[in-house]
Amino acid sequence: MSLESIQTKLQRLEVLGGPAELEAFELLLAERIRQVDGEGWTPAHDDRERREGQLAAAGASYALAVAQKAVVHARTGSLDVKPSAPHARWPFSPLAWKPAGMRRMTVKGAALILAELARQVRGGLD
Repeated sequence: MSLESIQTKLQRLEVLGGPAELEAFELLLAERIRQVDGEGWTPAHDDRERREGQLAAAGASYALAVAQKAVVHARTGSLDVKPSAPHARWPFSPLAWKPAGMRRMTVKGAALILAELARQVRGGLD
C-alpha cells in the first residue's frame, strides 16, 4: 500500500460520506499517534505483550460503553451517562478505564481496534 493509494481512498471516502468521514478518520489517526507517542504503546510493545486479544477487548469495551450512551441519549436526550466501571472483558487494570464523552470513547476504542488490526497485519494473521 502506498501513500498515493491511501490518498485516493481518502478522496473517495470524502465523496461518499462527506467531510465528516475525513474528520472522523483524522480523529482516529491522531488518537493512535497519541497512544504511541504520548503513552508509549508502540507496535513492538503490542507485538510482544498484546497477543491475547487485549487490544480488541479494550476497543470493544469502549464501543459497548458508547452503545450504552447512545441508547440513553436516544431515549432521554441526555448525554450525561458515564459508565463507572469497565465492561467485564476490559483486559487491563480498572484504573486504566477512562470513560469520557461518546465521541472521545469512540475514538479511543477505534484506535485500539486499529492497533489490534495492525498487530495482526504485522504478524501475518488472518
